[in-house]
Amino acid sequence: MELVWHLVLIVLLSFSCWGLDWKSDRNFISAAGPLTTDLLHNLRGPLGNQESPFVTGDKEIYVCRQPLPSFLPEYFSSVRAVMITHYKVFLPWAQLLPEGSSENPDKETVQCYRQLLEALKTAQLQPLVVLHHQTLPASTIQRTEAFADLFADYASFIFHSFGDLVEIWFTFSDLEEVIMELPHQESRSSRLQILTDAHRKAYEIYHEKYASQGGKLSVVLRAEAVSELLLEPSTSALAKDAVDFLSLDLSYECQSEADFRQKLSKLQTIEPKVKVFIFNLKLQDCLSTKKNPSDLFFSLLTALSEEQMLTIGFDLSTFLSCSSSSKKRSCSLTDNLTLQTALQLDPETAVDSSLPHSAYQRVWEMFANQSRAERDAFLQDVFPEGFLWGVSTGAFNVEGGWAEDGRGASIWDRVGHQNTAKGQATPEVASDSYHKVDTDVALLRGLRAQVYKFSISWSRIFPTGQGQSPNLRGVAYYNMLIDRLLDSHIEPMATLSHWDLPQALQDRGGWQNESMVDAFLDYAAFCFSTFGDRVKLWVTFHEPWVMSYAGYGTGQHAPGISSPGVASF
Repeated sequence: MELVWHLVLIVLLSFSCWGLDWKSDRNFISAAGPLTTDLLHNLRGPLGNQESPFVTGDKEIYVCRQPLPSFLPEYFSSVRAVMITHYKVFLPWAQLLPEGSSENPDKETVQCYRQLLEALKTAQLQPLVVLHHQTLPASTIQRTEAFADLFADYASFIFHSFGDLVEIWFTFSDLEEVIMELPHQESRSSRLQILTDAHRKAYEIYHEKYASQGGKLSVVLRAEAVSELLLEPSTSALAKDAVDFLSLDLSYECQSEADFRQKLSKLQTIEPKVKVFIFNLKLQDCLSTKKNPSDLFFSLLTALSEEQMLTIGFDLSTFLSCSSSSKKRSCSLTDNLTLQTALQLDPETAVDSSLPHSAYQRVWEMFANQSRAERDAFLQDVFPEGFLWGVSTGAFNVEGGWAEDGRGASIWDRVGHQNTAKGQATPEVASDSYHKVDTDVALLRGLRAQVYKFSISWSRIFPTGQGQSPNLRGVAYYNMLIDRLLDSHIEPMATLSHWDLPQALQDRGGWQNESMVDAFLDYAAFCFSTFGDRVKLWVTFHEPWVMSYAGYGTGQHAPGISSPGVASF
């Protein structure tokens, strides 16, 4: 399953970041953590000793104590191995500065957190550090009028103590929790204003004295609270004026994607557009959907992409599963959401982990036992003789000339006009390949392509999808393309159907009508007999699963039929 998750994360990078100034995807944040006492207990497992008194089921944030658990370096390395880049660390103000002031810190606790941060850096995990989580020092509760100044003093001490190890900071991870800790004699709005002032002062101190190396600072907000904060100039600093990026505690309700999109759309009211980091991602009501975690993640990415969120990172803790066996400790991005959710709810009653493996996992395990020499031999091997390097296109994507020379309509024409692509590209022109055969082939020569996979537009050959008289001008176009390719020593590979069924056939039911089989056979026979003397490589359908699922299942593709489990089959 790690292989498919690697692909998911690669796609994640491609979904991310419109117009970021963070040096693009190499600084994209895929985050895990923080350490909890429950996690450490589970990791200690059969391998560990009894050096630390962790309690099963205790989900409290781990407070650093000397010595650090000896297995942490192995754990951090296993987290990094699954493409996690950053790890959350929650600092305890009350333990670091027991008296609330930087004049008398607990030096042993400070040193312990330095060692923890150094262990993360050694494992090539970048720390994401929260200045305050959980209990406030008693002195700060007694002096709420001075809270902002006390927090600023604490923040300055932390920046000075750990700034050489940390580049990304958060003042608070849960404002509501801190608001509840402050004395209730003050109104909620007054307490929120106190925290806003504390955050702003920390932000100003950091950027005036400690951000010379490009560090960033934010505060974690509940997504549904952002709009409310923006309404008041006094609290807008938390969402816009005094943050380097917006950091969200976000719930994704699998049963109600519309509500999730509504939350995202409200964030679009922030001007100018801000970068967004999903600090905490919570999945709700997902068990009944029985979706694979990677599918859920793709759904989340799609929603963020379509709302054009300037996303700089994600919390992947929900998808991360770590375990301890008799031989080693390891982490993976789980392929079983049911198991993962059950473990989160009740570790004692969770189902057995020996559930059926996915096809991806079986393939991965097939090669997992290779020796280093066998792997090196594979990686340094050469492609077999006759292997062809090439490029591919689809007719509707590149041809243009959509109503020229007798071409009939395809099911994508209407969609293409309704949803004009970026740059105002429409079916009329697309890449204008219909008029630029020589130019296209020259570009292919420049790429040194050995094979060119193109698709034939069914409706350009038979405008109504059927008939004994083909459109000769459409046939002439493909003859010219094939001949120019061969003249340039480029092997033509023809796809008969790249999703663009003639609209006339769709009007008769499309691929839900069994008569399409005979229509396709007649069309294929014509193509084989007409172009087969020169084309030796053929593809019947380009990604038939996508055509059936997205075209007839979800309705996201033409012909736009939404009938999952019925029409798609």
